[in-house]
Amino acid sequence: MPYSVPISANIADQETKHICDEIRSVCGIEDTQRLPNWVSYLCRYPKQLGLLWTVTKAGILENPLNPLLKELVLVYIGKKQNSNYCVAHHSLGVMRLLPSLSEEQLLEIIDGRSYAAIPERFAVALKTLEDLSNVDCSKIAETSLAEMRNSGFEDSEISNFVSLVSSATFFSQTMRIAGIPLDDDVGIKIRELRLK
Repeated sequence: MPYSVPISANIADQETKHICDEIRSVCGIEDTQRLPNWVSYLCRYPKQLGLLWTVTKAGILENPLNPLLKELVLVYIGKKQNSNYCVAHHSLGVMRLLPSLSEEQLLEIIDGRSYAAIPERFAVALKTLEDLSNVDCSKIAETSLAEMRNSGFEDSEISNFVSLVSSATFFSQTMRIAGIPLDDDVGIKIRELRLK
């Protein structure tokens, strides 16, 4: 159950309208299109919306990592954080970027059962993510990061990976705690992909 109700950016205060205009611009959302639920539900709280947007823009959208790797990380974190919103949105993103991937293969990747459908270095990154999500990752982190280097990741890419993981965790936690419902069109798009 969401802790808020959605409001239109048109009736929001100036600070919120400015944030919503930037979201539209950066994400390529036309004025006639509805903003994503996470924006509509947080419009009542401009400080929280602004913080979430700043983190999302810098840590996820402007992150130069490969788009498929980013979507895989976002699905994985959404699953770990029990955020249906993030899992649904980013599963759709993975399936758009890798149309040959079946739902079963995606589940195998996210569950760590098989990485055969993705590049080896992405598998190493997801294994590192699993290691980093353990409660006491201090001993594991150095080894896992070394494995990322050995698989071809540059230090700058590892830094971007850490930024992506941190930003995605923050976003996913916000969606789960706030109870932001899935956008109607995402469910439709997922069903359409299943029919193909």
